[in-house]
Amino acid sequence: MPYPGESQDFARVPMKVSKLPTTVEDFRIAFDHEGDACTMRFDWETTRASVQIQEKK
Repeated sequence: MPYPGESQDFARVPMKVSKLPTTVEDFRIAFDHEGDACTMRFDWETTRASVQIQEKK
C-alpha cells in the first residue's frame, strides 16, 4: 500500500533523535515514566527516537 501523504496522517510530532552506543537488532518501543509524564522511545539498529508525552491540563 503506497503512503497516502501527510494530509492523511493522524498526527505528527517532533522527536528527539540520538545515536545508541550499541546496535539493537529488533525494533523496540518502550515507555519510561518520569514524574507526571512519560517518554516514548523507538530503538532500532543504532538510532533512538523519543518524544515526551504529558497530559494536557
